Amino acid sequence: MPAGKSLTTPPTNLKEAIDWVIQIKNDNNAINDLAKALEELLKHDDSEVAVKVLENYRLASQSVIEKLTPQKSERYFVHTALNNLSQGLKPFPSGSAAVSREKAERWVSSVGKSDLETLIGNLANGLKTFVEKDPGILQNSSATAYKSDAEWKSLKANERRDCAIIFLAIIPLLYTALTYMYWRCSQSPDSEDPFLSWSKQNLSESKGLKKYMEALGYSDKDLKSQNGGTIVSSVMNNLFSGELQKHTSTASSKTYPVFLGQLQKVLDSSPQLTSHPLTSLYFLSYYYIAYPLHGVQSTSPATPSFAGYSGLAALGGGAYGFNLGGLGTFMSALLA
Repeated sequence: MPAGKSLTTPPTNLKEAIDWVIQIKNDNNAINDLAKALEELLKHDDSEVAVKVLENYRLASQSVIEKLTPQKSERYFVHTALNNLSQGLKPFPSGSAAVSREKAERWVSSVGKSDLETLIGNLANGLKTFVEKDPGILQNSSATAYKSDAEWKSLKANERRDCAIIFLAIIPLLYTALTYMYWRCSQSPDSEDPFLSWSKQNLSESKGLKKYMEALGYSDKDLKSQNGGTIVSSVMNNLFSGELQKHTSTASSKTYPVFLGQLQKVLDSSPQLTSHPLTSLYFLSYYYIAYPLHGVQSTSPATPSFAGYSGLAALGGGAYGFNLGGLGTFMSALLA
C-alpha cells in the first residue's frame, strides 16, 4: 500500500477531501496552525492565489464529473444529480430565502483565528463521525489517502499557506456533496417522483446512493450493506443539527436550490455561525475567490479562463454565481 499523500498534495475527489480534513484533525496543533494560516490568507485579496484555489477545486471536482457523466442516461440515478449540481447555483438566492450580502461581507471580514479554529474543528469532527464504522457509512475503516503519521509540524510557512489554499478549495465540494446527499436521502419514497428518493436505498444495491458514493471516491467494499439513506440522514442530523436538522422539512418538500437557500439564511439570522461549519466555511471560500476577481471583466485578456469560461463567469456566472459544488458551471463544458 502506498505510503500516502502529503498534506500539500490537493485531494482529487470527495473521499480524499474528507481524508485530508480528518488528517488535519489527527495531527497535533494542525487545526490551530491551519486557522492561523487561513487568517493570514483571508487578510489579502490576491487574484493569483484565488486562481490557485480554483485550480485545486477543479482538480478535486474532475474525477467526480468523469464518474457521474456516463450515468446520465440512468434516470433513477441522475434524475437531478447532474442537472442540479452543474447549474450555477447562486450563493445569494432571491426572494424570501435571500441572504443579505452586506451582512455576509461584514461577517467574513470579522472572522478571526479562534472562529476559524472552531469552524475547522467542528467540520472535522462531523466528517470523522460520518465516515466511521459506527455510526457512519463505512463497513470498515477505509484506507486514508494521506499519511497517517504526524506531518504538520515539519511543514514550512509557505507549505502551510498551500494547505490553507487547499482547504478553501475543497470546501465547496464538501458543501455540495454532503448537502445534496442529505437532500436526496430526505426525499420520501412516496413522493410524486419516487426515483428522486434515496431514503430507503441499501448501500449494497447498485442504485443511486451507492453510485453517488462511488463517484465521490468510496469503494463498494467499504460501504455498509445497510439502509444508507437512513444512515446518511440520521448521522448528518446529529452532526450538523444546527444546520441540517431544523431544515429537514424543507429538504423533503422543496428543490435542492431552495433547500440551500434556507441553509444560507443563517447569515441573516444567527450570531452563532461557528455552529454552522458547512455554510460558514463555504462563504469564506466563496468570498476569498470572488473578492480578488470581483470587477474583472470577462473580455479582459488578463482574465483567467477555465473550460471556456472567463473571469467571474468561471465562478458560475457573474459576481454572485460561484457554484456551490464539485460540478460547477465553469466545469460544465467538460460534460459536453
